[in-house]
Amino acid sequence: MATMIQSTMIRASAGSGKTWQLSNRYLSLMVLGVAPEKIIALTFTRKAAGEFTGRIMTRLAAGAAGEEPAAELANELKEIIFGRADIPALVIGDESSSGLKLPVMDAAYFQGLLEKLVAVLDRLALSTLDSYFVRIVRNFSLELGLSGFDLMEESMIASERLAVMANIFSNSETTAQERDAFLHSFKQATWGEEENRLCQTLEGFVQSHQDRWLAAPEAEKWGGVDLLWEGGECPLPEGGDYEKKAQLV
Repeated sequence: MATMIQSTMIRASAGSGKTWQLSNRYLSLMVLGVAPEKIIALTFTRKAAGEFTGRIMTRLAAGAAGEEPAAELANELKEIIFGRADIPALVIGDESSSGLKLPVMDAAYFQGLLEKLVAVLDRLALSTLDSYFVRIVRNFSLELGLSGFDLMEESMIASERLAVMANIFSNSETTAQERDAFLHSFKQATWGEEENRLCQTLEGFVQSHQDRWLAAPEAEKWGGVDLLWEGGECPLPEGGDYEKKAQLV
């Protein structure tokens, strides 16, 4: 393709039309003659990848259904290709200066694009980042020195973690000396993190009850359930002489 394509960054909140923009840019590249299997469109989640793929297919199907929806889709794609006030152009130059001649985008044309897309559906790079890179590694596993691997789901990862822990602490699989060595190594690897967790717990407690403290800074109120906790909904266990402890503070 001789036409120069411009890069565009789209930053917007959820529900503002990013998927609409991306699907139209994908279809615009097809209109410019790019083979769909040569276009890479990657997302972070399978749900987003499915929505993106579905949007491309349904928009092409709508354009192929009749001349009126075809004309509507054609106008939208022209705006993506040549840009408008709020949409940067996909190509460099406007419709006259770029010398780009677009095809007649009628219902038959979009039907042809849909057939072309379906024909290479198994080769499309419309997926998550993980799936795409796993495909690359599989295709070049010998060059990368890797073999016998697979992409694990979160449930499989959790299951494997449990299997490792069961193997480590199983009396039939490991000796007492090996288990003690593991615990010693674990303590060394997590040295100091206990204090961090304690600080996080205390910080969370302060954040949860800071408004209550500001409303009742008197120490004697912290020793009385009825004075501090309306309705008696105190999270602390009964007893413990909290009033005396509050006076000490």
